[in-house]
Amino acid sequence: MSYFLCSLMLMFGMAYVLKIKGHISIDILYGRINSKGKAILDIFSFIVFFVPLWFFGLKLMSYYLIKSYVFQERDYWGCWFPLLWPLKAWTFLGAILLVLQGFAEFIRDIICLIKGGERP
Repeated sequence: MSYFLCSLMLMFGMAYVLKIKGHISIDILYGRINSKGKAILDIFSFIVFFVPLWFFGLKLMSYYLIKSYVFQERDYWGCWFPLLWPLKAWTFLGAILLVLQGFAEFIRDIICLIKGGERP
C-alpha cells in the first residue's frame, strides 16, 4: 500500500515542482545568463529532451495501462493481491499533468523571449 500512495504523491507532485521551478538546473550556467537566455535554454531543452521523452513515455504508459486493465493484472508481492491498473492509471494521469505543465512553461518561455523581461 505504501508504494501505491507514494507513487500517487510523486506523480501528482512533479507538475507542481515544474511550476515552481523546483527541478534541477545547472546553476553555474543558468545563473549567469539573462532572462532571454534562460528562455532560449528552456525552449531548447523542452524541444530536444522533454517532448521526445514524454511522447514515448506516454505511449508506453498507455500500452501498459490498457494491458493491465484488460488482463486485470494483480500485484503478487502483497498479501491482498491488489489490482495494478489503478496504480498505472494515476501514474499515467500524473504524467499527463506534467506534460500539460511543461507546455505551459514552454508558452511562458516563448512569451518571455518575444516580449523580454521576466517570465510571466
